[in-house]
Amino acid sequence: MGFINGDVQYKKKVIIDTLIMCSKKADIVIFGEAFLQGFYGATFDVEHDF
Repeated sequence: MGFINGDVQYKKKVIIDTLIMCSKKADIVIFGEAFLQGFYGATFDVEHDF
């Protein structure tokens, strides 16, 4: 569905658009565990994680 590592805003839009597109066609839509935050997820450093 498209993936830009570290771009949470873009991926939020992809998730919303995908759910709208699949709303009448699918019972469930699954995204990978790192889809939203990317592979550089939480580091417990406030500046990075913000």
